[in-house]
Amino acid sequence: MRRVASPVTVVTAGRGDEARGITIGSFTSASLDPPLITFNLSRRARMHSLLPRTDRFVVHVLGDD
Repeated sequence: MRRVASPVTVVTAGRGDEARGITIGSFTSASLDPPLITFNLSRRARMHSLLPRTDRFVVHVLGDD
């Protein structure tokens, strides 16, 4: 996590024909052992209702360039 240039990430998830992506500016490491992350998500965001219904999501870490 020390090599992450910026806390800005893109989180994507999908279920069936529904797919969503959202830019997250609050991504941070919560623990290294075990590896845990945290981020904030508005209840008004469409992703908010999708995430609890999925088995997994992907965090895309943006480069510094």
